[in-house]
Amino acid sequence: MMEAEIKNDKKKHVKKLQNDFYDRMYYELEHEDKLENARTVQSFYYFFRQLVTAFILLIVAIIVLEVLSNFIFFGLNRPEISLIVWLLVFILTILIISIILARWFRKRMVMKMYWAYFSHLSLTSNK
Repeated sequence: MMEAEIKNDKKKHVKKLQNDFYDRMYYELEHEDKLENARTVQSFYYFFRQLVTAFILLIVAIIVLEVLSNFIFFGLNRPEISLIVWLLVFILTILIISIILARWFRKRMVMKMYWAYFSHLSLTSNK
């Protein structure tokens, strides 16, 4: 076996162990009703993720409408497009901010789960 194949096999194994640990941690914390903080942060993550999806769909709709308006107003005096440009800039800005916030809330949720699990393990080992 080549060295790269060994590294890839090891990465896959470590990733599977991480997934197994995460699943066990999640279900154990859920069973003990200790996921409230993580779920609160997760709801913010879902909000920003859905916001990103909505803005991507809105951008696609604006682009399609812009292309269609080129055919409709072909050869005529075209209305000012600066409004469309500013709208796209505004939507792209909110899109970028939402992506950054969604990633931050996702990382925060995972950290809260790890800390909750660490606290849970510390409390159960002291009994």
